[in-house]
Amino acid sequence: MNHEETGFTLIEVAVAMVIMGLIVGSGILMGRALIDSGHAKEIVAMATDLNIAVKQFKERYHYFPGDLPNASDDIGAIATTSACNYSTTQNTNAGNGRIETAAITNKSTEVDCVANHLYSAGFIKGGTASMRSRFGTVSVVATSDSHFSTANLTGNPTHIIEFADLPLDIARDVDRTLDDGNILQGRMQGINADGSAIDLNTQDNVPFYAVPL
Repeated sequence: MNHEETGFTLIEVAVAMVIMGLIVGSGILMGRALIDSGHAKEIVAMATDLNIAVKQFKERYHYFPGDLPNASDDIGAIATTSACNYSTTQNTNAGNGRIETAAITNKSTEVDCVANHLYSAGFIKGGTASMRSRFGTVSVVATSDSHFSTANLTGNPTHIIEFADLPLDIARDVDRTLDDGNILQGRMQGINADGSAIDLNTQDNVPFYAVPL
């Protein structure tokens, strides 16, 4: 009487394991892509909200946030003793139409005061903490005072929103949504801290990424 043995051969087991590996790998890649897409949407939303907030602030007060002189006179939530309340005597650059990085004696810089002015005036929520993405700092700054001072941003914007330390894939997704998908050119660009171009073959993050106001 013959008995047929049942079960899988080593080859069949190996093939099954390869297929399972491919399925798991594809699932991980798809999951990562979804996460990256979600993070890119967060950056796009932050850039959009900040852009609107800055423009509405300027429309109401006729100055950029951070550049508003004697801010406590117009915004009651800012104390006269606040580091973000400075006269044109204390800060000779106040009111000149540029959000600058120059140090001010016993006060915060204009760039550091952007969040304070926007939050105190009710244009953003979360205080200064709102000027950070999950990856790094977010600054609203005059282009000439930014890391893009020598970059050729299309349209030559006077001010930008500068995102720090975005992963390359996320910066690309943001660029596809807001610009042309190439972070080396266009209205929105990525750049290294020293002003050099991003190496898309060796770098996995973008030290600074510009979104124009």
